[in-house]
Amino acid sequence: HWVLKCPSHLFGLSALLRVFPNGCVIQTHRDPAKAVPSLCSLSAALDGMSYQTVNMQEVGQRIVKIIEQLVNRSMRAREGSDSERIYDVHFQDLVKSPLATVQQIYAHFGYRYDAALERRLKVYLGANPQHKHGVHRYSLDDFGLDGQALRSLFAGYCDRLRINPE
Repeated sequence: HWVLKCPSHLFGLSALLRVFPNGCVIQTHRDPAKAVPSLCSLSAALDGMSYQTVNMQEVGQRIVKIIEQLVNRSMRAREGSDSERIYDVHFQDLVKSPLATVQQIYAHFGYRYDAALERRLKVYLGANPQHKHGVHRYSLDDFGLDGQALRSLFAGYCDRLRINPE
C-alpha cells in the first residue's frame, strides 16, 4: 500500500491507474472553500522559506489555478477508468466517523476488517486526535478569495461528488 497524501499527486492519477492496473485509489474530497485556503496557507509557509516577502493574494490566485487543474485532470482520469477502483471519501465523514469510514473502504475493496485492526485504529486515533499539534488557522480573506466564487468555480466537481459546504 502507498499513501499519496499530497493533492498534487492527482496530476498523475491517470498514469497511476494505467501503470498499476490492479491499483485502488481512495480519494478524499472537501468543500473547496475550506480546502483551497488550507493549501494556500501551506504554500505561503513554504514560499516564506525561500522569499523575503510573500504576496498572499498571488498565493491565493496561484493555488486556485493549480487546484482547478488538479480537479479537472482527476475528473478526466476517473472517466477513463473502472469506477470501482476509486473510492470517494468526504473529509467531513472521515473526521466525524473515522472507524466507520475505514470499514466502508475495506468493504468496498474487499479487504479484511477485523477486531485486531479496529483495536490498532482506536489506539492510533487515541494517540493522534485532530488538532494534536494545534489548530491550523487560515481564512479565505487572508488570500483575497471568496467562498461563493470558489464554490461556483468548482460547482461541477462538487455536484458530481456531492460535496457540501462545511
